[in-house]
Parts: sequence; C-alpha cells; structure tokens
Amino acid sequence: MIHQATVKARTLQDIIQQIQAEHKTSQERYPQDMRAREEILAQLSQELAHQQARHQQLLARYDRALNTLARRGKQKEEGLRSTLAALQEEWAKKIAGRDAEIAELQSNMLAKETERQGELDRLAKQFAEERFQLEKSKEEVEWKLKDHKEVSERQLAGPSEGNSIYR
Repeated sequence: MIHQATVKARTLQDIIQQIQAEHKTSQERYPQDMRAREEILAQLSQELAHQQARHQQLLARYDRALNTLARRGKQKEEGLRSTLAALQEEWAKKIAGRDAEIAELQSNMLAKETERQGELDRLAKQFAEERFQLEKSKEEVEWKLKDHKEVSERQLAGPSEGNSIYR
C-alpha cells in the first residue's frame, strides 16, 4: 500500500511537473500568441474597414447608377408617351378624315342610286307608255288591215259579179 501510495504520489508529482512545465511554456508563449493574434485581429480589422469602405463606395456608385437609370428611364418613358400621344392624335385625325370621306362617298352613292332609280322609273314609265302606244297603234293597224282586207275582198268579190253582168 505504501508502495502504491508512493507510486501514486510520484505519478501525481510527474503530472504536476508536466502541468507546471506546460504552464510555464504557455506563459512564455502567451505574449507571443497574444501579439500574433492582436496582429491578425488588427489586420482583420483593417481588412474589415477596407471592405466596409469599398462596400460603401459600391453602394454609393450603385445608388448613382440606379438614379441615373431611373432618370433616363423616366425621360425615355416621357418621350415614348409623348410620341404615342402624337401618333394617336395623328391617327385619330386620319381616321376622322377617312370617316368623313366614307360618309361623303356613301352620300354620293346614295344620291346617284336615287338618281338612277328615278331614271329607271322614268324609263320604265316611258317604256310602258311607248308599249301602250305601240299596242294601240298595232290594234289600229290591225283594224285598218282588217277593214282593208274586207274592202279588198268586197272589191274583189264585187267586180267579178259586175263582170258577169256585163257579159
């Protein structure tokens, strides 16, 4: 048991010495590690500041570009809107002019059609009248022909009877 206690005490002393040696080396390395980490931290802080400044510059640049694009877009839109309004007005005038021409042509066509219909009615009336006159003339000619035929037949029949008396 004493032996075990001695072994344990030695083991503990070895562990304590090892821990003290590690502690001593850690204390010696601590300032160096601390300086190295402070330097890394300083570098990282500088890099962060540099990147933040760059980021701010980029944001400002992008904001200016966005404002420029918005302004140009608005100008372009206004130009296109005014062009569109002018074209719409121009086409509205053209359409109104064409509509007026169409109305005038329709009016002229209606007047001509009315005139032609009147002419057709007049010609139909004239034709009917001429037909009536021709029918009337035909009947008169037929009556005259009939009368002449009868007279001719009587004359032909009458002188042959008269010739027979003179014989």
